[in-house]
Amino acid sequence: MAKSRRRRTSRRAQAIPTHGGNSAEEAAQYEKYKRQEDRRRQAEEQARQEYEQQRKYQEDAAKAAAAQNNLGDTYPKEDEAAEPAPQPDAQSSAEPSPPPFDQAEITLGDGGGSPRPAPAPTTAPAPSGAADIEVVRHPTIDAPDQIVAGETVTVSIALTEEQLTPEVKVKAAPGSSVTEDGALAMAMPAGAEQWPIDIDLFASGFDLTDGGKWSRQTTLYRQGDSDFVRFDVKARPIAKDSKPAQFIVRIYSAGQFLGSASRSVTVRRTAPVEAAAPSATAERSATPAMLMLAPAPPQPAVTGDITLGGAGSDDVPGLDVTILYDDPSGLGSGQIIIHSPHLAGSGDRYVLDAA
Repeated sequence: MAKSRRRRTSRRAQAIPTHGGNSAEEAAQYEKYKRQEDRRRQAEEQARQEYEQQRKYQEDAAKAAAAQNNLGDTYPKEDEAAEPAPQPDAQSSAEPSPPPFDQAEITLGDGGGSPRPAPAPTTAPAPSGAADIEVVRHPTIDAPDQIVAGETVTVSIALTEEQLTPEVKVKAAPGSSVTEDGALAMAMPAGAEQWPIDIDLFASGFDLTDGGKWSRQTTLYRQGDSDFVRFDVKARPIAKDSKPAQFIVRIYSAGQFLGSASRSVTVRRTAPVEAAAPSATAERSATPAMLMLAPAPPQPAVTGDITLGGAGSDDVPGLDVTILYDDPSGLGSGQIIIHSPHLAGSGDRYVLDAA
């Protein structure tokens, strides 16, 4: 028995190296053993700390959940029956419903990359009016080429599909254009089969005799010619044998200027007669001095455009003001005509007093 104890003691001494060994090998084994013990203790301490942190987190979460549940509790009074706790709102308590397909997150087709939100659905804006369409018509101004002062003539104006008066000159407003054959291409609101058109006639040196206004309305149709508007005018007396004149037409739709057209005419003091061949004596009687005193032909009135605010040539004006002088060469009395899509009284005329 004593011999067996001595053997176990000897084995234990070999398993646990002592610091008192004399050999270098025993010292190295002892240092290695200490390092292993230190690492083991560090690992046990780290595991204990993580366990404590996890346990504390679970306890805090349980307390928070208990406090949240107690928020909705109600306690009935002694003489009142217990009322059921209010039920949470179904919409707030229920999980949010998944977004529709057009708003859900989608991934790339190759499976790579992070999810990307789908683009917002493209809905067509509510049309404030359908897109404009182009309507092409020839401004027609039908009037005699020769007009005798004091006589009343009729000026007929329309927008026609065929060119009935090729002598008419056409100018386009911003937003419109003139075609190669002299027609006026206008942008009109789509979705309608007809549009109201305002026709302003400018005839310097003429008086309106039919009792109407210088601005009249017609109807432009999607197909075919517009209705004609007619003005009865009378040329004022002139001092010379003849005088050039013009009928100028300005075209509007809903207060917006579309374009203009003009036709030249000649006003004569008297009706023309067939003149006899001049005699040689009459030809010799016309001295150079008399020829120098002959009046020069009248010059056409000077016209032009005024652009405000640096607007471009393609900008459609919101206010159109026209000044019509009774005698453009003298710039005396006349009228002011105002058109605008923003004014209820569009097309009204105001008398311009020379004084």
